[in-house]
Amino acid sequence: MVTFKSDEQNQWGQFRVDIESKKGEWLDERYPPGGDRKSEISKLPQGTLIDEGITKKESTNARYISRNPEIVEEVVAEIEKSGIVFAYNGLQF
Repeated sequence: MVTFKSDEQNQWGQFRVDIESKKGEWLDERYPPGGDRKSEISKLPQGTLIDEGITKKESTNARYISRNPEIVEEVVAEIEKSGIVFAYNGLQF
């Protein structure tokens, strides 16, 4: 089993948040919420988020993180200030 110091775990937690933010951006580009997908059918992939292995909850969370970086930074700062080790799986919106 690999053990990490709390500052290393915090770095990994921030890395995971960055990945989720990129995932949210990708989802917004490839699977825009709402709108008329039929008119843009040639630009968008065929299929659904489920086909990509992404649940609705995962999609919502990733999009929220990518659209609200200031709120995410606030939450991360509060977690780190409290002395709790920052783990991404604890950051759900």
